[in-house]
Parts: sequence; C-alpha cells; structure tokens
Amino acid sequence: MARDLSTDPSAYHRALAGAAQAGCDVIGDHVLSESWRLAELLDLTVELDVLLIHVTCSVDVLEQRERRRSDRDVGTARAQASMVFAHGDCDLEVDTGGQSPRECAARVAQLIASPPDVTAFERLRRRGR
Repeated sequence: MARDLSTDPSAYHRALAGAAQAGCDVIGDHVLSESWRLAELLDLTVELDVLLIHVTCSVDVLEQRERRRSDRDVGTARAQASMVFAHGDCDLEVDTGGQSPRECAARVAQLIASPPDVTAFERLRRRGR
C-alpha cells in the first residue's frame, strides 16, 4: 500500500529531509506532539542545517482558531499545548497571537540570515532527545 504524506508522519519527515538533501530550501510545518516525531527528525537531518521555530499563541487564541475551522476538533489544541514544546528548545519563538504575520515573517527571515552558531537541533541531539 502506498504511503500518504498527509496521514503518515514518517513519510512527511523523509520528504522534508529528502528535499533538503537534494538542495532545496524547505520549511516544514509540523506539530511535534509525540516525542518520536522529533527524534526521527533529529536522526534524518544530522547533516543538514535545520532551524527550529516555535510558532505559538495563547490557548485561548488557539481555541478561537479551532472553532473557526471546519477541519479541527475543538479541544485538540488545548490537549496538545503542553506536549508540542515539551522538548524545551528552539532557535526562535514567534507569537502569532501577539505579532502580525509580517512581524513573524521578518523575525524568521532575520534568523535565516543570521543563524546561531549552535542550533536547537544540535543541542537536542547532544542531550539525546
């Protein structure tokens, strides 16, 4: 049976890493709600330059957004909120509830232009996460 990127996180991880290994600049949008997802990404991207950006907002804002979307179960965001950033490290955090899309994008662009000497993925690998 064929794997589906929309329902198979492992396939999605491999697609992100494969595109980057082929020389593409890649932005992945992923909810790291289970520890194996981050672990797999850390393993697949050892030789790649990766920046980890936490895109966040308050749970109240998340719940408002859930209610406006027809493809979300209300309550999922609250349930996942503490799990998503449990690894405790990132290269940048942007708050989409308190910053405009333009401000968030400018901060991401600044990070890409001037990445840290040691990235969150490197620190997480050293810690064995």
